[in-house]
Amino acid sequence: MLTRPKKTKRTSCGLDTDEEETAAEETKEGGNNGSGSDKKKKKKVVKKKRRRDAEDPDYFYTLSFTVRFNHANDTVYYAYSYPFTFSYLRTHLDFVEANAGSDVIRRQPLCFTRGGNLVELLTITEFPTTTLQVQEVRQRPLVVLTSRVHPGETNASWVMKGFLDWICSNEKDAVELRRRVVFKIVPMLNPDGVIDGNYRCNLAGLDMNRCWSAPDPDLAPAIHATKRMIHSLCKLPLSQQHQQHELQHLSNQVNHHSNKHLFSRSLLFMCDVHGHSKMKDFCLYGCDWKMCGSEYWPARLTGATPG
Repeated sequence: MLTRPKKTKRTSCGLDTDEEETAAEETKEGGNNGSGSDKKKKKKVVKKKRRRDAEDPDYFYTLSFTVRFNHANDTVYYAYSYPFTFSYLRTHLDFVEANAGSDVIRRQPLCFTRGGNLVELLTITEFPTTTLQVQEVRQRPLVVLTSRVHPGETNASWVMKGFLDWICSNEKDAVELRRRVVFKIVPMLNPDGVIDGNYRCNLAGLDMNRCWSAPDPDLAPAIHATKRMIHSLCKLPLSQQHQQHELQHLSNQVNHHSNKHLFSRSLLFMCDVHGHSKMKDFCLYGCDWKMCGSEYWPARLTGATPG
């Protein structure tokens, strides 16, 4: 049931007040009658017309509803958005792998979270079936896709699920894209937050989407491992602060991706899929077009300024 609240006025300080402002006006009655002046207060209602602005709506709405429980002592969960759990992700990846086969998709551990949960890395491409195709595959550019760094943005996982279903299918465009590109996909960057019901943070209380410049491998292991994987595959130098984190954690073989590749790929595109709390439909946040030349991504990943 939608209810319309009382019309409000936006003040300069950002607070909502009633549109009807009351001004008190004092008038004197009587004169020098020896008994003093009797003062009476009259309230004058001053109506102020409000300028209508598209960015300042006239009304705010409240959604209310009634729930009737069908079973006694039942447990009911309310979700902010349609759920997409860690268990469902694992089940879906099993399904995709079984249908597409190892010639299309391969799974491997990227790292483990602070809660001990696995962060998976998917590699999707048309894998070579002969020795002659190996060199051609090594020349394919790299596309990195990540999702669900914010646990509450479940729609990001549904978008990623749809993409995985399509890119691993026998659709003509999907097959052609796999022949041209190597996809490295991390479908759930923050499984701890998803399992524990956080909206934005991981178990360290950290918004991992703010850690890309110099991710700490202890506080944000998934971001650290993802960035290390990109550097390793593309032969990009690490920032000084990231190098210090790396040297401190070389003994952790799970979170460390060594730079022993005999070839280097070009990073064609990277996309981190999110959900938005207010925006509807679909939107893209991108880089400044002036910086999207060949120097942009190496500079972005090393913390340098493009020339």
